[in-house]
Amino acid sequence: GKRVKRSSIKNIKQKVLKKEEMEELLNEVGFIVEKVYGDFDKGKYLQSSPALIIIARKNNLISEINA
Repeated sequence: GKRVKRSSIKNIKQKVLKKEEMEELLNEVGFIVEKVYGDFDKGKYLQSSPALIIIARKNNLISEINA
């Protein structure tokens, strides 16, 4: 055999979410936000932070109600 190389390009839409928007979306799907960091050294989140890191857990109460 002859090998055939294939490549593809996919367009993916992305939206940058604000901290408040992300927290709201997580709450809507049953998560509780526990911590928010602005970097991987657990620094305080500011709008100018290099990252938005959210630690969240599933809200078991909501899971039980929806079951």
